[in-house]
Amino acid sequence: MVTEKPILRGLFKISEGRLVWSGKWAMSSQKFKEGEKSKFKFIFTGDFGGDKVEAKDGVYKGYFLLKDASADGGYTKVPEKKVKLKFVKIDDAEMFEVEGTGSNKFGEFKLQGKYDPKSNKMALEKEYKQAEDDEDEDGGGI
Repeated sequence: MVTEKPILRGLFKISEGRLVWSGKWAMSSQKFKEGEKSKFKFIFTGDFGGDKVEAKDGVYKGYFLLKDASADGGYTKVPEKKVKLKFVKIDDAEMFEVEGTGSNKFGEFKLQGKYDPKSNKMALEKEYKQAEDDEDEDGGGI
């Protein structure tokens, strides 16, 4: 069984002297294409100290909006915690592989994707860690 993974697509920029990655996310690439997407935003927490947009390894704080008919404005803000991103240059290419980890109210997750420094665009897939079962695989006890 293939499970769709949430996808995040956004742009790195400098906003109020801080390095920011923001854009749109969806529950899958298909949902993204269909327009079922919401906003997200991450801010680099380290010492940026520059006016040149470039991805930085380190910790980011952020959130994503989740559609919620019962919430004011139709969305709930979901904080993302301890999001760590690492950028590794791909040999003979102007692209970077990106890996990361973090957590939110839905659990711990991994991030994986690519960053293009020419356009400052980054696209990542999010995969949640499977909850560990305390019971035997057949669901029974002794």
